[in-house]
Parts: sequence; C-alpha cells; structure tokens
Amino acid sequence: MSGSELLDFPLFLITEKSINEWAIVVFDVRYDKYQLLKCYPVLTPPSPTIVPGYYSEYVLKSEETLYATATVEHMGAMFVTSFSTARSS
Repeated sequence: MSGSELLDFPLFLITEKSINEWAIVVFDVRYDKYQLLKCYPVLTPPSPTIVPGYYSEYVLKSEETLYATATVEHMGAMFVTSFSTARSS
C-alpha cells in the first residue's frame, strides 16, 4: 500500500464526522507541525478491532490540509473556534 497516501499517523484526534468526511488533528513529525486534515473513508475492515482508544472503523485517506501550525496553542484555538462556529450554524 506504499504510495497510497492513506492516513498513517499513530495518534490523532478525530472530530464529529459528517456523512463521508472527518476532520482529524495530527502531529506530523516530518514537518514538525500540527495539521487539521479533511479525510474520507476508503475501506471498511472486515472485522474492526474493538479496543478502547484504538480506531479501526475505516481506513482513511487525507483529502486536504485545512490548517497547519507549529504550535499546539494555535491549533487548539483554531480548532475550538471553527468547531464551535460550525455547531452554532
């Protein structure tokens, strides 16, 4: 699956999903930045693992980087602002 650009971050924060897309916050060690990624499901595993804290509902692929920053404070502020705005509309 090399070169498939599937989401392969060992740790991420998943937000509420819409029908076919997720917004996920990751820390990309290659660029030393936090990124908010728009992702979509590409595959459903035949038997997802049911382990607390382990995500296996779908295999995800990143579609777009919505925001990137080197500081966790900036990511946190943007995350709270954008998702509280989205919920109130």
